[in-house]
Amino acid sequence: YNRIYTRRDPWNSTTPVTLTIGPAITIHGTQSGEINSYYTYNHGGAPADTLLNQGTIRSETSGKTITIKTGTTTNQGTIEGLNGGSLSLNALQNALGQTVSISNGGTLALSGSWDNDGTINTTNSTVNLGGSFTLAGLGTFNRSGGTVNLTGTLNNTGTTLALDDTTGPWRLGGTITGGTITATSGSLLVPVGGTLSGVTLNADTTIASGNSLYIRNGLTLNSTLTLSSAGTTWTELYFIGTQTLSGTGQVVFDGTSGYNRIYTRRDPWNSTTPVTLTIGPAITIHGTQSGEIDDYYYGTDILLNQGTIRSETSGKTITIKTGTTTNQGTIEGLNGGSLSLNALQNALGQTVSISNGGTLALSGSWDNDGTINTTNSTVNLGGSFTLAGLGTFNRSGGTVNLTGTLNNTGTTLALDDTTGPWRLGGTITGGTITATSGSLLVPVGGTLSGVTLNADTTIASGNSLYIRNGLTLNSTLTLSSAGTTWTELYFIGTQTLSGTGQVVFDGTSGYNRIYTRRDPWNSTTPVTLTIGPAITIHGTQSGEINSYYTYNHGGAPADTLLNQGSLDVAAGKTIDINLKGSTTLNGLTRLTSQSGGSINLYGNLLGDTHNIDQYTPLGTTRFDGSGTASFPQFLEVMSQDLGSDASGFTRNFAYGTLILGNNTYLKLVDLSNNAPGMTPEALYVNSLIVPSGTTLDLSGYHLFARATQVSGTIVG
Repeated sequence: YNRIYTRRDPWNSTTPVTLTIGPAITIHGTQSGEINSYYTYNHGGAPADTLLNQGTIRSETSGKTITIKTGTTTNQGTIEGLNGGSLSLNALQNALGQTVSISNGGTLALSGSWDNDGTINTTNSTVNLGGSFTLAGLGTFNRSGGTVNLTGTLNNTGTTLALDDTTGPWRLGGTITGGTITATSGSLLVPVGGTLSGVTLNADTTIASGNSLYIRNGLTLNSTLTLSSAGTTWTELYFIGTQTLSGTGQVVFDGTSGYNRIYTRRDPWNSTTPVTLTIGPAITIHGTQSGEIDDYYYGTDILLNQGTIRSETSGKTITIKTGTTTNQGTIEGLNGGSLSLNALQNALGQTVSISNGGTLALSGSWDNDGTINTTNSTVNLGGSFTLAGLGTFNRSGGTVNLTGTLNNTGTTLALDDTTGPWRLGGTITGGTITATSGSLLVPVGGTLSGVTLNADTTIASGNSLYIRNGLTLNSTLTLSSAGTTWTELYFIGTQTLSGTGQVVFDGTSGYNRIYTRRDPWNSTTPVTLTIGPAITIHGTQSGEINSYYTYNHGGAPADTLLNQGSLDVAAGKTIDINLKGSTTLNGLTRLTSQSGGSINLYGNLLGDTHNIDQYTPLGTTRFDGSGTASFPQFLEVMSQDLGSDASGFTRNFAYGTLILGNNTYLKLVDLSNNAPGMTPEALYVNSLIVPSGTTLDLSGYHLFARATQVSGTIVG
């Protein structure tokens, strides 16, 4: 805490003073010290005092610093740091023929607006070029070893900063404005958070892991600018405000990890006005590692690519996350390299391509007026798009995943051998889907919303398909289970399955399920699934129709199945209708089960069907709910009461085997007129089984059975 002060008289005068150190005077010592202006120290600002050194100022003790803080440091003598001693000089004006030197591990720190008309010598030391200066103001600068940090602002306008083995590396933590930078090797300009403003960069430059470089007022790049990340620390190149990266150079994503990032950033950073980064036509962005181009703040900035963005290394990805990715050049993935593009706007005549095992992932709202080419690769059609927006899409091999939303309203998605299979994990809304074979639309958890499906489609084992806003099915929709993994078709909300098609329970096991599901799923408002009159549900395997809410919550209120179509059960197979609400068979509904087939009902079986010729449940119909006397299961009696005559069992809504299970209470009702005539209807059953603990309530109606096993209770 040693200080030499200039002080005005009176001390608060605004007239600057000058302290002159005579030619034979030496200022030095074993401790640190400073030369300062009393006025500036207490008031700050200008006008500031002047130190005129004609003698010797020497920092000669390792780890100690002599600091000169006067408004101007005019050197007409010698200022030196020896033995590891350091110097901090404000507004140096080094006169012609004079020397400022630092050696043996010390630090020379320059600040303020400074100029060197003499010589600055640095030997195995650190020089911090702070403040503001020009190349002319840098003057004769001799470096032998050590480190040069540009911490201030170099006004390089109209000049060239030529870095070489003599200048050594310059660590850029400050700003270089204008002009050109050249270098004889790629390690001479070392960004450590610094800024290039309106610069032409002709020097190969590497941003080391964890460091950054900021660009203002455009960058003309005629060299290689490398981002070299390691570990999980980001290496970043920022473009501040609307910028253009022009020139003939390249930006390379490199290093040992993929934490390389180009950022658009607004000025100020939290401005709500989007900015645009333009990649010039002769610029290439590529690399051996992954990297991304991102929006620092709102996610609405624009990348305008007129050059080439190339992901060229297998297993690596270039990701563009800006609000819009406008391509007027080339974006490509080669050699298994992948691309992830947000809000792509691919201009007419331009190409986005992926090949040899890479992945192209599209997100956001995107549109392709040019061409997308994919060869033996994976394409993830994410975000939102239309068939018109898909544009020219050329596929040769590989996989297409629809992970986003295709607005197909008013159009037809025609799948064929050229388009290849589309794996549906996203949503198709509206319109029609056709296919030349039954394996081109592949549901993997996706959704059809208000779609007409004219394409034979198989839901493979363990996968699912969700339906919203109705499905018009004019084809075969197959649920193909294997093992004990469920294959599922969900109808979200109250839905109608219409059309002329069929749902087939198939595969190698009976784990096929049609679900009603509320929206949201845990809503307490029941929903109804209507099976249209020309729809058939059948198959070679067992299956069930169930309520997602009931399955997960149990109890009432329960969903409803309204069948106007056909339910067919093959011999040895089972359809479980586990809605715990009503299964209503209306109109020309067909209900058939072959001998040995089973229909299990956990709710009611009702309806006004009069399709007497095709109501032939010859197998087993089992009521397996949890009915009670207060809340029974209901069964509609549909048969014309022909007494005990054998004709009552033919073309008369007769059942094969009727079984009660699970201690249920089943009550007969006659709510509809099913059989010819207006007399009360009856129930005809070839075999009736009422086990112990169950109750059958006839409610005054006649039941005719050829064989009975009754150990439970029959009342009414």
